[in-house]
Amino acid sequence: CFALCGVYYNSYLPMLAAAHYTTEGLEGQELEDKILEVADDMSGKGMMVGYSGGVALLIISGAILWFMECDSGEECSEFSTFFWPAFCIFLVGVWWLVFAQITFLRLKTRPGPEFPKGANPLTLGWIQTFQTAKYIFSRRHTLLFMIS
Repeated sequence: CFALCGVYYNSYLPMLAAAHYTTEGLEGQELEDKILEVADDMSGKGMMVGYSGGVALLIISGAILWFMECDSGEECSEFSTFFWPAFCIFLVGVWWLVFAQITFLRLKTRPGPEFPKGANPLTLGWIQTFQTAKYIFSRRHTLLFMIS
């Protein structure tokens, strides 16, 4: 899930940086340099906020487990033993669901080519991956390069 979020995040970052108010009126190399600077700044702040949120949830989950979970010296029911760790895992899912809504509600559709007609969204990526692998295996030098 984290890796998929990184792909999603990185696909929008160049457009967000290019639309930043500090890039207005700039052209050429000056514009490219400013976009890079803004993208680096946005990326750093975005990662900082994301990791801070992760640490906050880790602390919350740790506190829940510390105070609510059965001690090893006590006799615990099976429910008590498994409920609180499962609850913390549930909290992670809720955390991702809630904070993902900010992105889903605020970002506009990313421009790009139309989705191929008749293609299944669940299998298109796999099909393209296998086509790429087939292509790489048919090119000996490319295959050796990828292996090295």
